Parts: sequence; structure tokens; C-alpha cells
Amino acid sequence: LCLRHMKNNIYLTGFSGTGKTTTGQELCKILNRKFVDLDSVIELRCGKKIPDIFTEDGESYFRILETECLTEISHVTTQVISTGGGLPVLQENRTIMFSTGIVVCLQTTPAIIFERLKAQVRKEGEDSQRPMLGSEKQFRKIEELIEIRSNVYAECDMVIDTGNKTQQMVALEIVKGLGL
Repeated sequence: LCLRHMKNNIYLTGFSGTGKTTTGQELCKILNRKFVDLDSVIELRCGKKIPDIFTEDGESYFRILETECLTEISHVTTQVISTGGGLPVLQENRTIMFSTGIVVCLQTTPAIIFERLKAQVRKEGEDSQRPMLGSEKQFRKIEELIEIRSNVYAECDMVIDTGNKTQQMVALEIVKGLGL
């Protein structure tokens, strides 16, 4: 997979806890690119955290914001962009990503995701951006959402398993897969 002239962003997608942000930051160091965390862009625009947007405005409103912000940032080139795990569910978002870059899905097992998300909540406290961990039967919810999104994730240009790998290992695997 070579990055073509006008199609040279790298989009990292996949379920929460698969390492999109940390891998994206590592990838930027290796490739000397700008890192963009789409959730951070949305928070700056709204002036509130993602869980608060979900609670106060609803998921539908959040998804509209997500598409608007994705559209804006997709016009800039040579970036590594970390997306929310639900972003590629909408066909419009997949079209934007595939037309402006290479889409890499990071994945791992529900058990590893669950442990990573719990560890992040312990580390960051209640401010961690994990809306699905606020629901009961959290592990089952993770399994269900992964299953629902599996076909969409499978469409990505590259799928990388992040389980038991460091961010650097995953980033280097992406670089190798891109032929860079």
C-alpha cells in the first residue's frame, strides 16, 4: 500500500482501547508527521468532553460533529489521524477516509480491550473518555459493539492486531505495511 499524492493521510480506526492514540503518536515520530486526535478536535470545538457531549446532546449530535470535523481535517495532507471507534460505521465517513488516505484498523481481543480501558479509567479517573464503560455488563457491551462493527473494520486497507505489542511495534508494522 503506497501513499498516493492526494491520498496520503493515515487514518487509525478501531475499537476504543486498541491503541489508536498512542500508536498514532508513535507513528508520527517515525514518519515526522502531524498527529490529529479527532476526539480532541471535537472537544475543542464544543468546549466539553466526549462523555458530556453524549450525555447532554446525544450520540446522534456527536456523530454529526464527528463527520463535520473529519471533513475539515481530511483536507490537510500528510497527517496521522486517530478516529473514534464508531466513526467508520457511517458510510460517509468511510468515503472521506478512503478518498483522502489509507485506513488502518487496530484490533485486539475484547478481554484485552476491557483490561486496557479499565486501566485507563484507573489512571485518568472519571474524566477518561470511555462512554461505553458507563454501562452495565461492560464486557458484553464491548463484545457486541465489536461484532456490530466487524464488517466495517474489515473493509480497512490494513488490519493490525495490537494485542501484547508495544505502540512502537504496532507503528513499525504499519510503516512496513505501507511500504515506507
